[in-house]
Amino acid sequence: MYATLSKPNIFLSINLQDNVEFLTHIDPVRFGNVENPKYDIIDSLAHDDYLQLVNQNSALVASMCHRRMLAFEKFISDKKHPFFIDYNVTNYFFKIEFQRGGLPHLHTLLWLDKFPSIETSEGRERIIQFIDKFLSTSIPDKDIDPEGHFLVKKEQHHNHTFTCSTGLIFLY
Repeated sequence: MYATLSKPNIFLSINLQDNVEFLTHIDPVRFGNVENPKYDIIDSLAHDDYLQLVNQNSALVASMCHRRMLAFEKFISDKKHPFFIDYNVTNYFFKIEFQRGGLPHLHTLLWLDKFPSIETSEGRERIIQFIDKFLSTSIPDKDIDPEGHFLVKKEQHHNHTFTCSTGLIFLY
């Protein structure tokens, strides 16, 4: 792909699993239904218990994730309403991988039409502005945005485990 299309402009790693949709489908009595989920029970479910449910219902997980991948593909391909506002996606590459416990996620490479070049200072500045428009590395303030704070801490916060290589230097 690199030889044909050159370097991709964007790399995304996307979680394809929706906890609420999944849990309410497998046990509506315990977790409620999609229209009225029991968030207190869903949010307090132990991670190992959740992974056990994922493994017991792998066909449902695969089906839901496939549907989400197709919806994402349709979304990024929409030329009338570009995914990245100023840039249309011209090409893409998807690869599904499975995390510990069997949870799928999608690695995505995107090529964008008329994306700025990293070869010029003006292009690099436009890329920085583009990134700043879409990304933040901060945790929302708990008092100003309690829901955002909760979601970032729950879904986007990395806790180091024994598999992390923090502080280690690898020489090849």
